[in-house]
Formats: sequence, structure tokens, C-alpha cells
Amino acid sequence: MNFKCVVFQTHIPQYDVQGGIPSADRKEIINLSIKYFKQNNPQTYIILSGHGESPLQETTDLCDYTFWEDLWDLKDNGYVIDNPAQYYHVMKGVEHATKQGFDYCLVTRPWCLIGLPNIIEYCYDIITKEDKSILLTQSTSMDTYEVGDLFMYGKIDVMNGIWSEPVLNNEAGLVNTGMKFYQHFMKKEPPLGPAIAGEDDYMRTPLDRSEWINLLKNNASFRDVYKFKFVDMRFEYKNIFSLGWENVVDDVLNGTFDFYEFLWGSKNGWIEFDSIGNVVTNKFPKYYTERSWLVE
Repeated sequence: MNFKCVVFQTHIPQYDVQGGIPSADRKEIINLSIKYFKQNNPQTYIILSGHGESPLQETTDLCDYTFWEDLWDLKDNGYVIDNPAQYYHVMKGVEHATKQGFDYCLVTRPWCLIGLPNIIEYCYDIITKEDKSILLTQSTSMDTYEVGDLFMYGKIDVMNGIWSEPVLNNEAGLVNTGMKFYQHFMKKEPPLGPAIAGEDDYMRTPLDRSEWINLLKNNASFRDVYKFKFVDMRFEYKNIFSLGWENVVDDVLNGTFDFYEFLWGSKNGWIEFDSIGNVVTNKFPKYYTERSWLVE
């Protein structure tokens, strides 16, 4: 089975308002992420897909294939116009993985660090043992059509289905990804229920919540970001760079970096874990954790 493939998707604007990151530092972040991934996942085929300023030459040299375009237009909040979750560039990466004959692939972002070594084998073993098609993590919702779009590993046909055209929600990446998940497995557009009070206008609610929950659990495995040692270096940019970038690079590559200190969602209070991985704070209870996945 040909399962060792990753699609890294990103963009490099001159200045990223999400995290306040100038392009020079963003390029260094992307380079470290891919370099560390390659170090810990040997023999994995690496695809980089994106747009904007060119990545560092070292970065593209680390990759087996690169798809790159000029920067797409951006909204004031940094989101890419008409490209929810930057689906188009993920789609291009997944299409290439398909042409290369891969049966599975990981989709993630190179401004994130995956601290867990051998993550490809880890993900493949989970969905194989649990007889599922895809492994998901935060932020996947039980109440709305939302599926976490920063990290997912699955069968190539599922990835092609999720990361495909047409777009079903042009305002929010999580929502479009969730609706595409439904469309892939159910072979129809997701039926909509009444809006939930307090949710944003772009949110989409399943007509049948039980159907949505069953669809998720019948087809997906779920693990918390804690298990992956998953760091979002956009929103931790200032904290991480305050340590001295060369120190960070050395610590990451030498295996002494404290990934748990900068775990995705912790500093902004979205989700917090104790020292053994139990969730102690979940700001948005609609989003699954491993515990709620088992009981909800």
C-alpha cells in the first residue's frame, strides 16, 4: 500500500496579518516545518503547494514536487478570496499525489510543526486498525458542518472528494470542508437545518444532527492535537521568535523543543490539555475532543 505522502499547503504574503508575520520569517518557519518533517518521516513523498512570494530554495529542495503561483487576492483579515481553507492549492497537491499513485496522503500546513515522529505511520495505523477512511482532529463539530482543515490523513479518494470543486461555502474553510465531507460520502449536497442562535451567518447547520454525527463516526477516526504535538506557528510567532530563532531551529531539529508549551489552541484559550493529554478547557464545546468523540 502506497501511503507515505504529505501535501503541505501555504501562501506567503509580504506580511501575514494572521500572527503579524513578515514574509522573511514566514519563509523560515515553512522551511523548518518541512525540514523537521522530512527528518522524522523518511521515505515520505513531500508535495508543497501554494502561492505568493517564492519559498526558500532550501525548502523546495526538500520537496519532491512543488506547485506555486503568484499571490491570490487577500481579504483584510488575511484570508484568501474565493479560496476557503485554500482548497484550490490543497486540491492541486492531492491531484499530484493521485497521479503519483498514492493510496493515502496527509494534508497539513507548513506553518505548523508536527512534533510526533513517524506521523505518517501513526495515522495510517490508526485508520487501518479502526477500519476508517480518514483521521481527523480539531476543529471538527458535532453541531455544524465543520471539519478540521489544518491536519487530516486519509484515503486518496476521500481527500480528492473533500478538496475539490465546486466550493459549497465560500466564507469559511472549516464549513466548506465539512460540507464537502458530507457531499463526498453521501453523494449529494448537505441538507441545511435552521441557523443556531449566536452562530456566524456563514455557519451551516445539519438538517439532521444525528445523521451528521453518524456520518463522521462511521467514516473517521479522531485524535486530539495533543497526540500529534501540533504547533501553529502563526499565532505563536512572537512567543516562539522571542526565544531566538536559531535556538528554536536547533531545539526542534535536535529533539529538545517543548512542543506542548506551544500546542495549537492553547495560548488563545481554544483548547487546553493537562500534562498527560486530558482536556481541561474546551472553549467551544461543539468541537470534538477524543473524549466527546467517544460519548457524544
